[in-house]
Amino acid sequence: MPALIQNHRKNVAITSLKKTYSTFTQAVKLSEVENTTFEFINPSAVDHNADAMETWWNEYLNKYFNGVEHIKQKNWFIVKYNNGSGIGIKSIQRDTINMMVIHCINLNKCLNNEFQLNASAGAKSDGKNSFVFIFNGKNLYHTARSNISTEELIRGSNYSCNSDHELFGHRYCSALIMHDSWQIKDDYPVRF
Repeated sequence: MPALIQNHRKNVAITSLKKTYSTFTQAVKLSEVENTTFEFINPSAVDHNADAMETWWNEYLNKYFNGVEHIKQKNWFIVKYNNGSGIGIKSIQRDTINMMVIHCINLNKCLNNEFQLNASAGAKSDGKNSFVFIFNGKNLYHTARSNISTEELIRGSNYSCNSDHELFGHRYCSALIMHDSWQIKDDYPVRF
């Protein structure tokens, strides 16, 4: 029975991650057709505060997401979906569009952990309920560099999926899942 529950939780996580990734990516593409590429938006428009992020979201992406609630917490702009999952968005650079996007399968579990004020680090994630992506004004991508090995994704740095580093731990979990063709394989270091 525990294996069945664990597999179900993995499937829920993968389905939720893929849906957010796909929806966000499609919304960006649709908005670029209608507006302009995000690369040309003045970064000060989203400069490190939730009010500015909300204005940006409402102007460029909100209409592509159905049935969402907006929450502002510290310097995070949070979008809660009807199913209880959601994303937190935070500007992490002042001179270009560069945003941390944290996907939470159960958003309520994230509100007091992942979305805390820490300008230098962004946020922690757990690789089980919360997963980190970066939006660079063009693409939503995982946080690992392109030439990183599977071993480094799993272990070997403060960002690795098995790391419990206070500020950076588990950042590569989304990269590991994407690297493994949107699967949570047996070598995934976080247990469900």
